[in-house]
Amino acid sequence: MRSNFTLIELLVTIAIITVIAGLALGATSRAKNYAKRISCANNLKQIGVALHIYTGGNNGFYPNACSLPSFNRANGYPVIRLCDILTISESSNVFRCPADIDEPTWFLKEGSSYEFNGKLSGEKIDSFYEVINFGSSKVVSVFDYDCFHAVLPAPKTKNYLFVDGHVDDIE
Repeated sequence: MRSNFTLIELLVTIAIITVIAGLALGATSRAKNYAKRISCANNLKQIGVALHIYTGGNNGFYPNACSLPSFNRANGYPVIRLCDILTISESSNVFRCPADIDEPTWFLKEGSSYEFNGKLSGEKIDSFYEVINFGSSKVVSVFDYDCFHAVLPAPKTKNYLFVDGHVDDIE
C-alpha cells in the first residue's frame, strides 16, 4: 500500500483542475456579458417609457434633441441632449450602458451611452414618414453608440429601442 502521489499523478490532477477552472471562468465571463446586455436593454426600455410619457404630454411630438452632441458642439449648433430633456431620476444611471467601458467612454464624451435617432427629433410620431410606411416596430428611436455587447461566438452587437417600445440586439 503506497501513500505518496507520483509526479505524473500530481501533474494529471493539476491539469484536470486547470481545465475545470478554465471552463468555469469562461461560463462566468459569458454570464457577465449577458447580464450587461440585459441591463442595457432594461435601460433602453426605461428610456422608451420616458419617451412615451414625453410624447403623450407634448401632443405626440418627440423631443427636439441632437443625436451626437459632440458633433453639434464642434460645429456651433445647439446642444440639447436627450438625457437633459428626459429627467428619469437624478441618481439613475439609465443613460449609461454597463458595457460602455472603453476609455474614454461614450457616456463621458456624450453624456449618454445611447444615441437618439435624429430623424425623430421634433417629429410628430403619428405623421412620421417611416412609422407610416414601415410601422412602429421597425423604426429605431434610441440605440447604443457602439457595438458594446459580445455574445460569443457571434460578433459584438448593439441594442436598439424601437418606437413601439420593444428592444432587440442586432449585429
